[in-house]
Amino acid sequence: MKRYACLITVAALLLARDGSVMAQSQTTAGFDNPERFLANYVVTIYSTLFNNFPSDDANAVLQTSDGFMWFGGYNGLFRFDGARFTIWNAVTPGGFGSSNIRALYEDADRVLWIGTNDRGLVAFQNGTFTIFDRTKGLPSNTIRVIASDHNGRVWGGSSEGLFYINRQHEVTRIDLDTNIRQFVISVCVDKNGNVFAVMNSGELYVFTSDGRTVRHLYAGGVTSVGNVSGNRVIAGTRSGNVLVLRFEYGEFTRSDSIATPLFNITHENSVFEDSNGFIWLLRKTESAFWITTRDTIT
Repeated sequence: MKRYACLITVAALLLARDGSVMAQSQTTAGFDNPERFLANYVVTIYSTLFNNFPSDDANAVLQTSDGFMWFGGYNGLFRFDGARFTIWNAVTPGGFGSSNIRALYEDADRVLWIGTNDRGLVAFQNGTFTIFDRTKGLPSNTIRVIASDHNGRVWGGSSEGLFYINRQHEVTRIDLDTNIRQFVISVCVDKNGNVFAVMNSGELYVFTSDGRTVRHLYAGGVTSVGNVSGNRVIAGTRSGNVLVLRFEYGEFTRSDSIATPLFNITHENSVFEDSNGFIWLLRKTESAFWITTRDTIT
């Protein structure tokens, strides 16, 4: 985490619970003065200069169901218990041989999945690391994103395509029906088992529950995707527009576009829905995280 990565800028975006797109108005409350936005919060900076954080970068952060905080970056995997850090990197005995972490995910069985840049996908359970890489059937050792479906399968997006690992730890590769290189940068799975995958080329594909490939046509370039309530899929784009998509009966039945102040929503896991049903969008830049939240949409 960079020293100034705590700067937060807020924009307004709210989607109706029935899936319709509400009229948009913007607030500038946080744009011009991030310090004002943070005034009611306690900010603690973790870095090598403050609080002995083991690194000055973090690509992923996750709290697992046992309460531990996990951080992954280019200096390894860090577990924080509230007082001290436990560190795993490329030379840690009994580790998984990588210092390059891109994604973290906990599945329904409370297995922590670690996506690496060079060692594939790693499962951590009961104090043991299990490595899944090309020798185990993965299309690539470079993992960008992780998701899961209602059958307990863990889906991974790699630099050479999609795959999933079932509860028996069997690997299945997925070849989408496309001629482009399948470098997957964002993935989500809807409640019907359809898998949405964004390529680094900006194209969005769906691998349907019955094994077909469906492409969503959008000229602006899609950068991230996430599913939310109401059977909606939210996609971020290079232009900063947000697409609200519905995929039903094996095809896209609705696609609405909302303009936002967030140019190029590029973070792999950009879409979050809170307990109130409000949708947050995340943009990662060199110095700040941009978040959209509830405000004055009517």
